Amino acid sequence: MVPGTTAAEGVFNSQDKSSACVEIFKSDLDHPPMFDLECERVAKLKITLRNKKGLSKVPVRVKIDFGQVLATVTAVEEDEENNVVDAHMDWLL
Repeated sequence: MVPGTTAAEGVFNSQDKSSACVEIFKSDLDHPPMFDLECERVAKLKITLRNKKGLSKVPVRVKIDFGQVLATVTAVEEDEENNVVDAHMDWLL
């Protein structure tokens, strides 16, 4: 994530052919952290993949939208626009 931006998006390959896990971390540092010891895991999303093409690893698009106190994470299986997992995180809780 680039400081000053309100969204980040990327594509990664699933760990296996049937599911993908997306871990969300936060940090109090002003600069992007270099090590996971500088972060705290705040969420873990799991998406069950349809994998109609029978791939060994499936591309998953992840988008994070940041608000003042709320972040919304969306994970979508590529080529399966209806296979979506959303999570909302309130940083004040």
